[in-house]
Amino acid sequence: MQPKTILRGRRICLAVLALLLLAMAGLALYLVCSTLSDPSTSFPWYTGVAVSACCFALPTAAVALAYGIFCAKAKKLGLDRSGDD
Repeated sequence: MQPKTILRGRRICLAVLALLLLAMAGLALYLVCSTLSDPSTSFPWYTGVAVSACCFALPTAAVALAYGIFCAKAKKLGLDRSGDD
């Protein structure tokens, strides 16, 4: 793999990870607010956080693993500089 591809892959992984975390926070906020606004629901308010975390656990883990692989390859090639990301 070429150095530019490795560095680009790391940046893409970070961007996707940030988007996943934003989406997870948005879904959790929506579910918590909808639970709090409807008092007739039998679910506690933290159910929304748990559901959101479960939905996004696998994609977040996959992207984090890919980021780790790119970081390992960058370190192996000597491209690991703190100012790249």
